[in-house]
Amino acid sequence: MPEGIDKKSTIRNVATLMSGTFLAQIVSLISLPILQRYFYTPEDFGNFMWFFEFVAIFATIGALRLETGVILEKEERSARILTELSIKILIISSLVGLIFAIIGSFFSASFNAVLNNSILFFLIPVGIFSIGLVQIFNSWFTRAQKFKTIAVNKFGQNAFASLGQFGFAITKLSSLGLILGRVFGNVYASIFLGYRYFKNKTIKNKVQKNEAIQLLKKHKNFVLFTTPGTLIGTYINFLLIDLFLYYYGASVSGEIGASKYYIGVGFSLFSTAFAQVFYSDIAKINDKKQLRNLYSFWLKRLVLIGVIAVFVIFMIPNTLVVLILGEKWSSLLPTLKIMSIWMSVMFVSSSLSYIYIKLNRQKTTLIFDIFHLIAIYLSVYISFKLYNDFYVSLIWFTLAQTIYYILAIFAAYFFMSKYDPKEI
Repeated sequence: MPEGIDKKSTIRNVATLMSGTFLAQIVSLISLPILQRYFYTPEDFGNFMWFFEFVAIFATIGALRLETGVILEKEERSARILTELSIKILIISSLVGLIFAIIGSFFSASFNAVLNNSILFFLIPVGIFSIGLVQIFNSWFTRAQKFKTIAVNKFGQNAFASLGQFGFAITKLSSLGLILGRVFGNVYASIFLGYRYFKNKTIKNKVQKNEAIQLLKKHKNFVLFTTPGTLIGTYINFLLIDLFLYYYGASVSGEIGASKYYIGVGFSLFSTAFAQVFYSDIAKINDKKQLRNLYSFWLKRLVLIGVIAVFVIFMIPNTLVVLILGEKWSSLLPTLKIMSIWMSVMFVSSSLSYIYIKLNRQKTTLIFDIFHLIAIYLSVYISFKLYNDFYVSLIWFTLAQTIYYILAIFAAYFFMSKYDPKEI
């Protein structure tokens, strides 16, 4: 571990967040197979994943990524102003998401297939706002080093979501039940964190307009470059489900969605907790050698975790999946194995991606993301036109994803060599 970073503190903070994430994911890993076997079909999961990938497009950029700057603020007043400014912008983004959904329902077959109930249009802004709030408050509590609060909330969020999904499953609401349950969990999580945020608020003086404007100017790169880049990244996740739904049907998109969910549960156990603490650590470092050493230190360990995860997935027999989930999910494991390759590389890259924000390379990442989007779309479109085979398209998609994330991982070394804190 490089000098200037308290190894014990870092490991303790990661462990604290991981404990909450671990318990939360255990809830998901217990409930999800039961839901799949007895209540929901691959088509239901396809619609469920499509809905939340669409919501994520607006939730992740709902505050124009200004919440990321909260962690960097040294003064509590500035951090508070930025947090509450982010919430106000999120309200607007939630309404924008609803407008896009309404427009999409007039022109897109996939929108019509999924948004087949008027309740879903109401749930879109609720989903965007609740997820966005959790994201904003997580940044605040990360800055305050309140990792235990974040960990407890993660468990509560998944527990309430699973309870909701079981409750609505009994009512035979198909994919709507899955969606309602997840929204229920997200709303709980946003209320939990919001209550603790406002309960401990100590700044009483009215915020001046010029204070908010100054903070916007200070963090303009998040708005101008990080927001478009994040938008493209979340749109790519949506595109994965949407393209396969359009070309190969809801059942196939359901297998992709379930595979992504299972692998994501495993990797997020570590990546979410690690990324928050890693960002908190690198925010304190201004020496490029120390940054490089810290980056390399964690890169080696993250790669090892990714390799082990892929190996374990490839060792799972298909008979076990059928035994647990039933015959209707017999094609899940081959899909999951292919996806595990690119998702393991993505796990490493995304866990370390805050290094680009530290290096003030938001503009660079935006350019990367544009090429990423083009490569992803072409990989599925061309493979469909040439072969019209689901697995071939998934392999092409996997190759495009893997190459992109490997380049992103190693390009960071080049930008670290150019790092000059005086220019930031």
